[in-house]
This record gives sequence, structure tokens and C-alpha cells, in this order.
Amino acid sequence: MAKDYSEYQPNEVEKRRLRVHGTKDISFKVFRNTAAFLPDTQTLRIIVDNGFEDIMRLDDMEECERIEKEHREIHEDVLSPEDIQQREELRVDGLAENERDFSVLCAKFKIDRTIFDNWAETEYDAHPELKKRPLNNVLSGATITLRYGEGLLDFIYADFEESFKQAMSAVCGFIGLIEIMAEAEGIDVEEARRVVDSRPEPVEKVYSCVQDIVDEYLRFDDTCMYISEIMYQSLYTAVCPPSFTDDRRARPALNKYYDYIRFLQEDYKALIEFCFDPDFWPEVLGSLHAVERYLLYQRIKGLPASIKRTEWFDFDSHQMGGSEIPYGLSKDELVQRLSGKFQPTPEHARFAEEYGIPLDKLGAYLKFPWFLNVRYGFSSLDELLQLEFSKMLEANMRLKRDPESGQYVLPPPAGDNGAGRVGLTPEK
Repeated sequence: MAKDYSEYQPNEVEKRRLRVHGTKDISFKVFRNTAAFLPDTQTLRIIVDNGFEDIMRLDDMEECERIEKEHREIHEDVLSPEDIQQREELRVDGLAENERDFSVLCAKFKIDRTIFDNWAETEYDAHPELKKRPLNNVLSGATITLRYGEGLLDFIYADFEESFKQAMSAVCGFIGLIEIMAEAEGIDVEEARRVVDSRPEPVEKVYSCVQDIVDEYLRFDDTCMYISEIMYQSLYTAVCPPSFTDDRRARPALNKYYDYIRFLQEDYKALIEFCFDPDFWPEVLGSLHAVERYLLYQRIKGLPASIKRTEWFDFDSHQMGGSEIPYGLSKDELVQRLSGKFQPTPEHARFAEEYGIPLDKLGAYLKFPWFLNVRYGFSSLDELLQLEFSKMLEANMRLKRDPESGQYVLPPPAGDNGAGRVGLTPEK
């Protein structure tokens, strides 16, 4: 039997899901980032996806171009000298904007992009015919070290209103161009808008997964034209940028993005006050652990208290996450292990023969330790905020408001003599 949902009333869980999930016009899950947490120092280390930059997609785009030439006729663009000059000016301006945006972020946070920058320089050296392109996201490939709560507070107090107005103005400028052209042709303006919005998306024949990879990259590349100013209003909106599925639908995509950000800001402001403020209803909540306060809040709101985290296990020969195996070694144990000489026995020789591994390579594997790294994967802003918030709950954080701004702030780290940007103190 057919069902009529025209008067369906979603519950609180469904309402929240609608606010934080993407639509046909915008995806909030684009970058594949990871984060590692160090409970002893109450810090987190974020590694930002580097796959949405031109220099990273060279081989894929060349393969995609080869596939297109093989299956359909390609007409190369012929640029005039004026077009070439304009592109060069845009490239130079883009590089300068990169420097400014990155400097602003580095002044506020501990960010290291050395590994990615060195790799990119090596790639450009190997392709002297290429000129250095501006980055779509200045945090691509960066490692960011934060204290618990630092990124979350930066996000909830960021002001996105003006940057969204500018982005919408640019979109409406394009729509205004449509209106001017429609009037010149004697076409009804509203009809012209409907034609543009309802125009069916062209169907592209796909022969290889590389075409989907390049298409995903190009969609994000186009999206950056609209969201570059919005991205850098906070650290986390740059770590987890969205992607528009169709630039012809940029206006509804921007509206959805603004609603998404504003909802998350207000949602976490309320959560922080309820869970971490010792002066919030102290007679009722003062004796409760942050986790208990969170559970009570979720029950009052009719929301589930569970938090899902995507955990990744991988291994590293350099970076330790502790002082005991499998996460690490103490300094003395590490020196002892590395300084020892491998002396193979007949058993080593038989083992190497049994498993088809050279004896010297077996010795290296046995001598040089590899450490287990537990990381969390995330793509969307909602996932990142929830991930950091869950760690703050585990640490039973307490936050105070700044008497002048009224905003929650983090006290300086221990031994910082008051000069530190941020800090958190766990409840004893």
C-alpha cells in the first residue's frame, strides 16, 4: 500500500540528522583526514588530507585525458595572449593569497606543512614545464597539533556571516548575468532561472575509476571559488571543507552550508555550557562527571547518547604514541635495541628460508621497532567536532567564561607563565 508522508513529523534524532547531512547539492564528507590523541598531554594531532591539490592529481589527470582522447574527439583550447596573461596574474595572486591565509592560521595554531611542501617542490622540479599552482586549501598535507578544546572553541566563536554574504553575492552576480542575458533576448527572467536550475546534468561515459577520482577533485576545485573566504574563518572549516555537486546549484548549496555551520555552532555552545561549565546549575550538576552531564543533556533533548568514532590502526617506525610496546619504548630501551648488533643463529637462517625472506632483511625487521598508532578517521566538520568533544568528555574538562567577552576560554598551559593561547584543566 502506498504511503503519504506529506504530514510526517520527524523526531529530534531525524531533525538533527537532516541538519548535519549533505543534500543533492552539497557533500560535507570530502577530505579523508585522521587524528591521533595523546591523553597524557591532552593534545590531539590532526593530519589533513593532501589529495585535493593539482600537484597530487597529475598522474590521474593525465590518465583521464588519455581515456578521453581514446574515446572521443578532443578540441584543445586556444588561448589568446590576453588570456594567458590573465591566467598568470590569477596564479600569482593566488599564491600570494595562500601565503596570507597560511600565515594567519599559523599565527593562531601550531601547524607544520613541511613534509607536503618538500614533496610538492620535488614534484615541480621533476616537471619543469609546470608552474607552481596555488593550493585549493592551504592546510592540505599539514599536521596540526592542538590542545583539547582549542579547535572546537575556535569554531563556535568564529563569525561566518560576512564571508557567506560575500559568497552569496558572487553567486547572485552570476544569476544577475543570466537575468541581463535573458532580458536582452526577450526571454522571461523567471523562466530563464528555471531553465538553468532544472537543466539536466550531462551524462558522461565512465571507463575507469580514475575518472571518478578526477571528477571528485574537479568538483572541489570549482567549489573553492565560492567557499575560500568561508573556509578560513575557522581552523576546522578549513580542515573539513564541503564540495558542491553542481556549480549551477551553488545558491542552495551555500544556503545549506550556512545552515549547517550555524546549527553546529549553536549545538556545541549549548553542549559546552551544560557539560563543562562548573558554574552552570552547580547545585544540580556540580557533582556530576562531564560524561554524566552529557548523558543527562541528551536524554532531556531526546537524542541518543552514543558517539561513533572510526578508529584506524597503522604502524610507524619513527613516531611513538607511548612508552611501552606496542605503542612505543622508553628512551633507554630504544637506544639499547638500536645499538645492538644482529647476530643470526641457525634458527634465524631456517626461519628466513621457511618464509622466503633474506636473512639481512629479517635482521633489520627484528632490530628496528615499529609502533602501533591508533588514529581516528573523519571527513565532515560534524565528525571532527564530535570526536574532539568526546575526548573532552573522557578528560572531564571544566571551562570558565572570560569576564569581558563572555566566551569560554582555555587557561594557559602549565608552566606557560600566562602567555599561552589556550589551555584546559581536567577536573581533579
